[in-house]
This record gives sequence, structure tokens and C-alpha cells, in this order.
Amino acid sequence: MQPPVFDKFQNEDRDFKSIGKSLWVYFAVMLAITMPFSYIDNGLSAIISIITILITIFYCKRKTKIQIPGSIYDLNCSVKELGKYFILMTGFSMAAILFISIISTVFTTITNLDIPQADFTFDFSSLSGWLFLFYVCLIGPIFEEVLFRGAILRTLNRYNRYFAIIASALIFGLFHLYLEQGAHAFVLGLVLAYASLKTDSLMVPILLHIFHNTLTTFTSFSMSLTTIDLLFRFACMIVALIWLSNHIKDLKKEYQEDPISYPFFSRLFLRFSFISWFILFILETVVSFIVGVSKII
Repeated sequence: MQPPVFDKFQNEDRDFKSIGKSLWVYFAVMLAITMPFSYIDNGLSAIISIITILITIFYCKRKTKIQIPGSIYDLNCSVKELGKYFILMTGFSMAAILFISIISTVFTTITNLDIPQADFTFDFSSLSGWLFLFYVCLIGPIFEEVLFRGAILRTLNRYNRYFAIIASALIFGLFHLYLEQGAHAFVLGLVLAYASLKTDSLMVPILLHIFHNTLTTFTSFSMSLTTIDLLFRFACMIVALIWLSNHIKDLKKEYQEDPISYPFFSRLFLRFSFISWFILFILETVVSFIVGVSKII
């Protein structure tokens, strides 16, 4: 008689609890640092975010006891393959944006309320603006990838590959705390997690994340760049959909080799830490409707 499945996962409760607590460590540290300041500009926000996410990474890695080898920071793929993942990420990102836009249009038509858009304005006349740009395009993507595709994805991957991809992407979406950004981040998280595990590399999602944030930021500076960006994204979306149709059988075969045969999702997301984070996500989304602008970090 074979032992129950859960006997194979003696560290599961510790790992799932640690990941849930890590989100609250991030929020608690962020709140503790920001409370003394009556006004926080973009530059100070970037510095606070760096401190907060470093503490969160340290906490998550320490509690889950995940060991990330140095070799994971190697690229482990060709430039051509990296370009393929960038096109796929950009294409699926565009599909997500279109879907969100449709939902937004329907919502606005019914309620006469606009879903808040992220504020991508930068004040380049001050050091604060440049510091914030540096964080959004470089430092933020690096630290977020170390946390989400490093500590969290690798911890969840101990149990099941596709569970790890989907769950880490959902956590990444919740981390952004706003409905529109969260939905978009979830789709990005799926591609970044898949690429990271496929190449066994953390450098791949780091570079993809940097490329994505940099492209999004700089194409927002002028209408001509925005038009070129939209055409490029539409082309990537077509390529991504063609790739998906051609590889759907391979993806199904990969999944069948290691199916999600255990209720991992309920055991992870029905914990108090995640239920309360879902509530926070909803509250932040409601507040964003009142304020009218979403954050971009």
C-alpha cells in the first residue's frame, strides 16, 4: 500500500505559510517606513521599495530555507531564445491589455466610472525623477525577480511545476495590489515563470522584466513612440498566439507528465495570510477608483 501523497511534502505547511507571511512582511515594512513621512515623492518611494523588498527576500529565503545556486544567475539560453521569450511575453501582455480594455469599456459603460490608469509621468528636472526611473527600469525588476521567480517560484516548484508557475504568477498579481495592474502582472508572471523554469535561469526573467519595464516607460514619452510600440505589440501578439496554437499539445504533454494531482492551490490560498491579502487587494482597488490613479511599482 502506497503512503498518502501528503507524506511526501513534510515541509509544505512551512513553505506555504512562509510565502504568505512574506507578502505581509513586505506590506508591514513598507507601512512602517512610510508612516513617518507626510509626503513621499517618487525618489523616496523608490528607496523605500528597495529596502522593503530586500527585507522581504531575506525573510522569504530564510523561512523557506530555499537554496538558490549561483549557476541560476547564468543566462542558460541563446540570445535568439531570449528574444523568443521577449516576443512571447510582449504578445501575451498585449492580449492581456486588450482583454482588460474590453472589461474596462464594459465597466465604464455600465457604471459611468473609469478604471484608474497607472501614472507613468517622470519629473526629469529633479534627482528624484531619475532615481524613480532607475528603479522602475532596472533595480525593481531585478529585486522582484529574485523574490518571485527566485525564492517563491523555486519553493513552490518543489511540489509541482505548473502549480508553481500559476501560483507564483497569481501572487505576483496580488503583489501589485490593483485590479488592472494585478491582472496584467499575472499574465506577465506566467510567461516569466515558465521561461525561468524552462531555462533554469533567473537571469532570463530579470532581463525580460527589465526590457518590458523599459519599453513601457520610454514609449509613453511621445505619441510617435506609443504608435510604434502598439504596432510592435500587436505583431508580437499574433506571433504569441500562433506559437501557443503550435505548442498547445507539447504544453499538455508536459503537464500530463507532472499533473497537479494534489489540492495545492486551496492549501496555499485558503490560508489566513492569503485571504487577508485578497481582502487588501480588493480594498486597494476600491481606493484606486476613488483616488483615480494606480501606482506603477
